[in-house]
Amino acid sequence: MRYLGGWRMAASMILTDRYFLEYGPSLVDPWDPALVNPASLDLRMGVTALVLGSDHLPQPVDLAASYGHPPQQTLLLSTLETVRIPVDCAGIVRLKSSSARAGWRLAGAEFLDPGFEGIITLSLSHGATDPIEVTVGKRFAQLILLRTEGTALAAYQGKYQGATQVQEAK
Repeated sequence: MRYLGGWRMAASMILTDRYFLEYGPSLVDPWDPALVNPASLDLRMGVTALVLGSDHLPQPVDLAASYGHPPQQTLLLSTLETVRIPVDCAGIVRLKSSSARAGWRLAGAEFLDPGFEGIITLSLSHGATDPIEVTVGKRFAQLILLRTEGTALAAYQGKYQGATQVQEAK
């Protein structure tokens, strides 16, 4: 513990598998302990997606059928999981290294404020010459939870709170 301006502060830290295994069912739905890694939780490709072509107009994608995402187009893809970030934590979402090696690129790391709840929409693209397969339920990203120095005064209440499907920019 350290003191800053009269506030007692704890150092922030990355939470481990022990935290996910203990609190996972209240953090992620559907919960699957097989998705837990030593310091992260795998996230899977969800059931809703939008493609932004050269005109930047969102077009829905039917992920029930096989879908190969073409190069040079942005894919807005939901996670299968609904995530609940505690008010004393923040989250970072990154691609799994296997997804990056397959050619996927994430437009920035997704940051989740304390109190965020909903599915996560990730903005993906790739530079491969051939389409890359999008498969519902495939592990493609990972959630890293950071313990914050204290509890947030106000939980996230932004425009993406409570999202249940892929969200375009608002």
